[in-house]
Amino acid sequence: MNTDSATGLSTAFELNDRSLFRSHAFTELNSQFARSSSQVVAANLELNGAGGQKTFEIDRGSGNTTINNFGGAGARDKQTTAILAELDILKFEGVGLTAKNLLLAQQGSNLVVSFEGVSDVQVTLRNFQLENLDNYSATSLFGNIEFEGDLTIQDSFDVFDANWQRSQILAGQPNRVTFLNDLNNTVQGFDNSNDVINGQGGNDVIDGLSGNDLLRGNVGDDTLQGGAGNDTLRDGLGQDVLIGGSGGDVFVLAPSAGTDWIVDFSLSQPDRLGLANGLTFDQITIAQGTGANANNTLISTKAGELLAIVNGIVATALNNSAFLTLSNTGLVTSQGVQTMKVDVARDRFSVDGTGITIGVISDSFNNLNGAANDIASGDLPSNFGVIKDLTSGGTDEGRAMMQLIHDVAPGAKLLFRTGFPDQAAFAQGVQDLVNAGADIIVDDLVYPNEPMFQDGFLAQRVNQAVARGVAYFTSAGNNARESYENPFRSAGFYPSYGELHDFDPGAGVDFSQSVTIPVSARPLQISFQWDSPLGRSPNDLDIYLADRLNSRILAQTRTANVGGDPIEVLSFRNDGSYGSNEFNLLIGKREGAAPSRMKYIAISQEGFQINEYDRDRSTVFGHKNASGVAAVGAVPYFAPSRLESFSSLGGTQILFDQAGNWLSQPQLRPQPRFVAPDDTDTTFFSEQSPDRERNGFPNFPGTSAAAPHAAAVAALMLQANSELTPATLYKILENTAWDLDDPYTPGFDAGFDYASGYGLIQADRAIDSIINQLT
Repeated sequence: MNTDSATGLSTAFELNDRSLFRSHAFTELNSQFARSSSQVVAANLELNGAGGQKTFEIDRGSGNTTINNFGGAGARDKQTTAILAELDILKFEGVGLTAKNLLLAQQGSNLVVSFEGVSDVQVTLRNFQLENLDNYSATSLFGNIEFEGDLTIQDSFDVFDANWQRSQILAGQPNRVTFLNDLNNTVQGFDNSNDVINGQGGNDVIDGLSGNDLLRGNVGDDTLQGGAGNDTLRDGLGQDVLIGGSGGDVFVLAPSAGTDWIVDFSLSQPDRLGLANGLTFDQITIAQGTGANANNTLISTKAGELLAIVNGIVATALNNSAFLTLSNTGLVTSQGVQTMKVDVARDRFSVDGTGITIGVISDSFNNLNGAANDIASGDLPSNFGVIKDLTSGGTDEGRAMMQLIHDVAPGAKLLFRTGFPDQAAFAQGVQDLVNAGADIIVDDLVYPNEPMFQDGFLAQRVNQAVARGVAYFTSAGNNARESYENPFRSAGFYPSYGELHDFDPGAGVDFSQSVTIPVSARPLQISFQWDSPLGRSPNDLDIYLADRLNSRILAQTRTANVGGDPIEVLSFRNDGSYGSNEFNLLIGKREGAAPSRMKYIAISQEGFQINEYDRDRSTVFGHKNASGVAAVGAVPYFAPSRLESFSSLGGTQILFDQAGNWLSQPQLRPQPRFVAPDDTDTTFFSEQSPDRERNGFPNFPGTSAAAPHAAAVAALMLQANSELTPATLYKILENTAWDLDDPYTPGFDAGFDYASGYGLIQADRAIDSIINQLT
C-alpha cells in the first residue's frame, strides 16, 4: 500500500552573463527546462544592478533576493539621461505576484518588496528609497516593475514622490495601485473604480469613494473609508478608524497591529471581520464593553491584546459567521490558496468552510508527535477529531493533508481515520467518517490488489458514501503512464512458466520486456490483472522479474488464480547490487484460456520506465476509478498550466458489473475529473521532500497534496450552498475549471482529457457560479 506523494529534487544553476537575471527554484525531475547563457538561475541570490540596464526575473519559490545598486525610475521631476541609462527592471512571474498584492516597505535605508499572501518571494533593494521606485505612463513604457502577463512596462502602480501631498491618486488613472509617502496625506480614489491605496508612515486619511476598494493603512494613525462598494480595509500599526460605507465590507484584524475603531459594522450588508496573520476565531474573545464602550463590542486576543472596538454592536450578535479567516493561516500557508484563486473567493464571498466537516483517510496523523505544535501555531484547528490513528510507523501524511485543507478552508472541522493496514481498515474508515458526520471525505491511499476491470470492495464502499450525500475526493495516483495492456499472445511453452507471453506484436517473438527500475529505498509494486471476473477466474497467470540477461528470476508471483481473483502483485526493490538498472518482465499462463485483455501498472515508483513495446496506458484504477468519486490529478503550484509528469492517466475500462457479468459495452469513466496544485508548503512533511523556496518549510509533492486542496474548495462551496449533491458539486468544479492540455497528445485537448480532466480548479469561479447560478 502506498500514498500518492512524490518527491522532486531542488537544483540551482548559475551562469555568467549579467544582462538578465533569473531568481527561482524548480523540481528537476518534473520540469522541461532550458535556459540560455544570458541567464542566472538560482534562489536566495545577492545580485548587482550596476553597469547599465538590467532585468531581474523573480519567480515564485525564489526566496529572498538582495539587489545592490538597483537603478530606480526616480522622481517625476528628476529624470535624467543618466538615470534612464541605468534603469533596472524587476519582472515578477508567478501566481499572486500582482500589482494588487504588491507591498513596499522602507526598512531603514533598504526597500523591501514583497506580496500579500506570498511567503516565498521577497526582494530587498539595498540603499534604495521608496520614492525612486515607480512605473510611469503606459505610453512611455518607462518604469521599474513588470508583472506576470505584461509584455512590457505598464502603468500598473504609482508611488507618491517624497515631498508630494496630493488630494487624489494620479489623475485619470482609476483601477490602479497607489503607494503614499511618509507624510500625512488626505487622499481620495475614484468613483466607480476598484482602487488599491497603500498608506506608508504618515497619519493618512484615505477615502476609496465608490467601487470595490482595497485600502491598507500601514504605519500611523489612519482613517480608512471604503465608500460605496464591497471594500477591504486593512489596518497597520497604529490606532486606526475604519469606516466601511455601504456594501459588504471586510474589516481586517491582525495581532500586533494596534487597535481599530470600526465605525459602521453591519451584519445585514453583510460586513465581515477578517482575521489575518494566522489569527483564527478560536484565538479571540468577544466581550461587551463597559463605561464609555457600554454600547460597543471589544474584540481581543486570548492573550489580552485589544484588536478592535466595534461601534454600536452587541457582543452576542457576533458569532463565527461574522468572521472570515484570511490567508496566511499558521506558520506557513499553502501556495495552492492563490493557485486556485481561493484568496479571491474568500474575499468576495466571505466563505471559509465554516459548518462543513471534512474527513481524511491516510497513513497516520500523529505518529511523529507534531500535532500539538501545529495547533499552537495555527497550522491545524483546535476543532478536529481523530477516530483512529495508526499505532506506529506512519509518516503523518494525513496531518500534512489536514494542514493544506486548513489553509484553504480554515473554518472547516477536520476528522482523521487511518486507512492502514489493508482494504478492510480503509473500508471501515470510510464508514466511520460517514457515521461521524463528514460532509466530504478525501483519501490518498492506493492498494495494488484493487481490481482494475470491475468495481471491487472499496469502489463499492466509497460509492455507498456518495449515495448518502458525502462528496468523495481521492488522489488520482502518481503512476504516470507506466502501464502495459495487451491480449495474451503465446511465445511458446516453457516447463517452468507454462506458456510465456509474446511482447512483440509483430512477426517476431520476444518473451520478455525491458524495463528500468532505479535504485530506491522503496520497493516497486506491479499490479498485474486480466479480464476475468472477481472470485471466479477461469485462468491462472503469473508475472516474473528477471535480470537483463534473463539468466535468473529475481521476483515472481505464482498465486493459484483459478476460482479466485485475476490479480497478481509483484514486489521488488533494486538495492543497487544488480549491476544494472535494466531488468526484464515475463508473463506466464499456467492454466485456462488466453485473456483477451491483460494489464499491469507500476505503482508510484519514481523513475520506473517501460523501455519497449506497448506503454503509456491508463493508470487510474480501483476506487480511484469509481463512478461516484472525484479523482484529482496534480499540477505544480508554480507552473499550474503544466501537468505533473507523474500524475496518473485515466481511461481504464470497466468490463464487468458488480456481480462479475460482462457488460454489453465497456464503461469509460471521466477520471481524473480535474487537477489541483501540489508541491506546496507544510510545516514538516516530509524528510524526503525538498524545501524548494528555502524558507524553512518542506514542500509536499504528489497527488496526495492535490486531493486535499480540491476537497477544501468543496467545503467552501458547500458553505455557500449546503444543498449541493456530490454530482452537482463535481459538475460545478468541472464547468468552472481552467482547461488544460494533455501534453502527451498532439494539439490542444479542449474540454475533458484523461490527463488533466476538465482542468485546474478555480475556487472563485466555482463559488461565483453557485451564488449567481451561472452554471
